[in-house]
Amino acid sequence: MRIPIINRFMCFEHQLKETTKFLTTKNYKIIYDYSNENFKDYNKNYFKIKKLLYEFPNNHVAIKLSSLNILNSPESSYNLAFKLCKHAKNNNSKVLIDAENHLIQDKIEDISNELLKEFNKEQVNVYKTYQMYRKDTYDKLRYDLNNTRDYYLGIKLVRGAYYKQDFKHDILFENINQTHENYNKGINCFCDLGGSHDKLIIASHNKESNLLGISKNNENIEYSQLMGMSDDLSNLLLNKNRVVYKYLPFGNFIDTVPYLVRRLYENPYMFLNF
Repeated sequence: MRIPIINRFMCFEHQLKETTKFLTTKNYKIIYDYSNENFKDYNKNYFKIKKLLYEFPNNHVAIKLSSLNILNSPESSYNLAFKLCKHAKNNNSKVLIDAENHLIQDKIEDISNELLKEFNKEQVNVYKTYQMYRKDTYDKLRYDLNNTRDYYLGIKLVRGAYYKQDFKHDILFENINQTHENYNKGINCFCDLGGSHDKLIIASHNKESNLLGISKNNENIEYSQLMGMSDDLSNLLLNKNRVVYKYLPFGNFIDTVPYLVRRLYENPYMFLNF
């Protein structure tokens, strides 16, 4: 069964092969995301992602460490993420560690840094996510790019999707234009300081940011938009011979509710046709 508003932005697990075929025929690459964020299901979540890595090799997979119980057991979450990164590498896939809300973000960054050091010595196999709506993120990005290291840096640049949780901590910019400026500073920073084997994914629906990326003519920059959103922009990037990913959440209806609520809050106009 297909549900129009659901299947525009995500798919159920049994629809993965069908949706994968649909997106690849449009020349998109895919970032898979299992949508269950409930820490109580961390063992189930681990095995779902592990199964995904075996069934869909040669792809990109996003992981939310909240779903691996980072809040209550950072060490266990790290161990599970380590195993998943190892499985991904063995199946020629890449792992993107998602950024999340302020209460667990420092722990996520610590684990992300350890995974980068472990798996990115030969090429980028793991990406760390930087939320550019935070006032402290640019300095972290610049530090990571400037830092003496024996591994390559995988960067996924986002604006941020946890405004309601993060706003009360006084860590966000006061207006959207400051966030746009900071995001574009991040792109420039990568182009100025990034090494020849570092990688950047511009994960954004903002046309100006994507056009800035195109203007850099940097082969280490790729692009991503959410499935069901900004297809005109995605196709513009494809027509410029850029690599474009569609972010594909999957799971059952209940598990996808938090994801859909965040998308509704960010982009209410996307839902007006339903």
